[in-house]
Amino acid sequence: MSSNKSPLKAILEFLQNFVKSPRFIKTSKITGIVAGIILLLFFVAWFSLRGWILNTAYAKIQNKLSAKGYTLTVQEKGFDGIFGVHFNDIYLNVSHTDSSELLQYPLLSAKEVSVSISIWRTIWHGPSLGNVKAIKLVVNAIDSANVNNFKALYASDDKPKETPKSKDDLANSIFKKVKKIISQAPAWVDLEDVNIHYQDSARHITLNIPVCKYVHSDISGEINFSSANPYLNGAKFKSKAPIFIQTSATKGFAYNGELDRDDLTGEITIIGANKKKFVELPFVVGGMGFKKAHFVLNSLDQTRKGIEFDAQGEIEDLKAESKRISDTLVTVKNCSGRFVAYFAKNYVELDSQSQIQLNGIKTKLFARVDMGENPKYALQFHIPTIPAQQFFSSLPFGLFRNTSTIKASGTLTYRFRFELEHKHPSKCILESDMETSKDFKILQWGLANPNKLNTAFVHEFYDKGELVAQFEVGHGNPFFTSYNDISPAVPKAVMKSEDPSFFYHKGFYTEAFRSSIAHNYRLKRFARGGSTISMQLIKNVFLGRKKTMARKIEEILLVWLIEDQHIVSKTRMLEVYLNIIEWGPGIFGIGEAADFYFDKHPSEINLGEAAFLASIIPSPKSAGWAIDSSGHVKDRFGHFRLLKNRLLAMDSANADTSVFNVQFSPRAIRRFKGKPKSDVIVPQDVGIENIENEELIPE
Repeated sequence: MSSNKSPLKAILEFLQNFVKSPRFIKTSKITGIVAGIILLLFFVAWFSLRGWILNTAYAKIQNKLSAKGYTLTVQEKGFDGIFGVHFNDIYLNVSHTDSSELLQYPLLSAKEVSVSISIWRTIWHGPSLGNVKAIKLVVNAIDSANVNNFKALYASDDKPKETPKSKDDLANSIFKKVKKIISQAPAWVDLEDVNIHYQDSARHITLNIPVCKYVHSDISGEINFSSANPYLNGAKFKSKAPIFIQTSATKGFAYNGELDRDDLTGEITIIGANKKKFVELPFVVGGMGFKKAHFVLNSLDQTRKGIEFDAQGEIEDLKAESKRISDTLVTVKNCSGRFVAYFAKNYVELDSQSQIQLNGIKTKLFARVDMGENPKYALQFHIPTIPAQQFFSSLPFGLFRNTSTIKASGTLTYRFRFELEHKHPSKCILESDMETSKDFKILQWGLANPNKLNTAFVHEFYDKGELVAQFEVGHGNPFFTSYNDISPAVPKAVMKSEDPSFFYHKGFYTEAFRSSIAHNYRLKRFARGGSTISMQLIKNVFLGRKKTMARKIEEILLVWLIEDQHIVSKTRMLEVYLNIIEWGPGIFGIGEAADFYFDKHPSEINLGEAAFLASIIPSPKSAGWAIDSSGHVKDRFGHFRLLKNRLLAMDSANADTSVFNVQFSPRAIRRFKGKPKSDVIVPQDVGIENIENEELIPE
């Protein structure tokens, strides 16, 4: 007769009956008694021998350090609890103290240090610390040309052991080591008044930790930094101890959060220390800081794609000052983001889940670097549809001084894509596209009002921060020349040199930038720029000549807005451009240039003369190098020769080559008399075209 009981119910009933059986009860008692006896014997042995074990281990460490030239002294040592030890008044000194005053202080000293072992973690993960406590710990690390007090400490006299090569890639190997170190880290840390000094011939850096606590997963503390530079009364840094002069105020921050050692997740919040409302980051060139920062590590683990890193964070009131970024302080009220990255054997990838929010602007990101014999690089980001006013209001002031105060209506969106392959840089991809809604309109311009270009205005020319010229761009200036009164040869030569597609693009010529990037990558240096005539005009009139990242980005944005909104006609832009640019040392505008070089009105300039004028735009102060001893332009003058060949190629059937035998005016010859007669090639930053080869940008 079959039973109606389920298999699971039958198993449970069997286990219940077995546990209640006399045999199981008897076996359990015997096992418990044996385990108790073993445990008792272990503790008896441990408490009987642990003093001898501690002294033996201490003597062994002393001997090992002595062999390396160090002396370790401990005033008191003993035990804390069952598996913990403590040391009081610890000093680690260099034994062979020579005449150097730098070695007068111990390499390490501490008032109290306590350490315990975590038995369970030691069983599962190898030797692991349970508790660590340090009070008044001081480290003095010195590294100069002749004095080093810590190098011998980690030097090994043993022969290096051959370790089997791991089949893991670098990312996996690093991950496993990090995971092992974290798993063996102490579960309880208490640091009080810890000071770490690092000193070399150039600087003295101090890291001060007033307090640091880590209890299970909760972490909190404070870190302060300061630095000083040496003063030696002109003496070289050898054995004499330098006098260090404080060069930076103490910077630091307080932090609190949690870290789970098992699943490698956690979060931390950083705020100002010592009741300061602002966190100043140390050792950052120019300076950087913020009011508050919060970071979360969502995961750090192995996946099929490699090592996955998923983290997010938020920074309030970020402030940065760097001459490479901007010439003024950059302020971002709120900056946040999430980054999902994968590290594998052959590539590093920032997943498309990643995004950054800058004030009110959200940007989705993707980036990838494929390594190997033929590296590949890719970068994409996308700003989804956003109200135009929100976009401009979110631009960081200081980084966008001229555009962050713009008032606008409608919406806009932006997409960027870049891809480059090492073996085929000329096939790189560059896409940059900003789209606006039909109702998009600039209601009020900021500090840079392009309507200025449609009227007469006073132009100021600065060189290295100093005002060197000031003149009217209008008929009040006798040298000002209307576009229709300029010889057609001038814009023809200038556009051929600087911007062949000036009348066809919207200020930013993507193909020119793409070609420039490929060319510069191939040469491994900045040899060719990508600025259009529109961009050069906006730079000269509104943004100045300082080469910063902020200026370049704002230059592109302003040009796009002007051309998208049809604020200034192409003809007027070219007219202003020709009337304000520098054509030689102290020579501004086409009217003054034509008069100085050729004793002519701009309407009388021929193609050869126009080619010379266009050839010196990238480096106007090099004009004197183009004149030979007879007062003609040197045919070997690099950019002129290249531009001449290109202009002749445009209309070879009707070309009159004699016009390229350019004769300068007696005034120009006298001005540049005494210049070296050797041929000199013009510097390579020559706009869209490059004087190094005959490669042309498609028109």
